[in-house]
Amino acid sequence: RDDDGRVVRWCGTSTDIDAQKRAHEELRLVTDNAEVLLAHCDAKAHYVFVNRAYTRRFHLTPQDVVGKSLPEVIGIAAYERIEPYVKRVLSGEPVNFELALPYEQIGTHYMYCRYVPDIVASSGQVRGFVAALTGISERRALEEQLREADQRKHEFLALLAHELRNPLAPIRYATGLLKPGVPEEISTAARDVIERQVGHMARLLDDLLDVSR
Repeated sequence: RDDDGRVVRWCGTSTDIDAQKRAHEELRLVTDNAEVLLAHCDAKAHYVFVNRAYTRRFHLTPQDVVGKSLPEVIGIAAYERIEPYVKRVLSGEPVNFELALPYEQIGTHYMYCRYVPDIVASSGQVRGFVAALTGISERRALEEQLREADQRKHEFLALLAHELRNPLAPIRYATGLLKPGVPEEISTAARDVIERQVGHMARLLDDLLDVSR
C-alpha cells in the first residue's frame, strides 16, 4: 500500500494440495461405504465428520450434522445416556459399551458403541474422539427370544420330570397286587393300571424326544 493506503502491488503463494485432496476423497469413499456409523467429534463434542451411514440413520445430510453438538443431533435424552462415556473418552480412555439410546428423531435403538480418543501425537492432548456405532436391536431381540425359548424348555423339562414321577406310584402299588394268591379280578385290575400308566409314560417320553429333536 502507498502512504494513502491504496494497493499498489500484491504477492501470493500457491500450495499443491492434490495429494491431500485425493486422500480426503479416498477416506470419504471408504467411510461412506461402511455399514458402521462413524463420527469424529472435537473436544467440545461437536461433529467434525460423519459418514453416510451415520447421516442415513438419522435421515439427515452431513451439512445438517457437521458443526453441531451431539445433543443437537441425537437429542438431550440420548446424550444424557452417553455423556459419562464421552467424558471418559475425552480424558483419553477408549471405551466400549452397549446401550438402549432414546434418539429424538428415530426412537429407541440398542447400539454397540466404541469411542477412541483423538490424541495429538506431539503434545498428548486429547482434541476429540472417533465414534464407531453398530445397531444391535435385531440381535438383542433374537437374544431375548432365545432366552424365552430356553426358559420355556426348562419349565417343560421340570413339568415332564414331575409328570414322569406321577405314574410310578400306581405302578409300584399295582405290582404288589400281582403276587400269587391274589384274586384274579384284582390281578386283572392291577395289570390294567400298569398298562395304562406305562402307556402314559411312553407318551411323555415321546414328547421328550420331540423336544430333543
